[in-house]
Amino acid sequence: MQHRNWFSSDRTDGTAIATVMDDLTVVLQPRGLVDIDGPIGTSMTIDFDDAVALLAALSEAVEILRTRGMSERPDVLVWVHDHAS
Repeated sequence: MQHRNWFSSDRTDGTAIATVMDDLTVVLQPRGLVDIDGPIGTSMTIDFDDAVALLAALSEAVEILRTRGMSERPDVLVWVHDHAS
């Protein structure tokens, strides 16, 4: 099995869960769907192809926001670093 930084090992029901910060949870479903549960009860389910496109769009959004002068809080950088090792 590959090394995972964000997701738990597969659970007995075939799902894997990543807790992203304190208000986002990503659940990989066994049939290729991705559930994203957000703050105040919001959620969305996307398929694999949409997840790939969303990743690309979010990556570009972060780059654009950085060029506009935005930056992550130091605690966010520490949290991401801790999960990337």
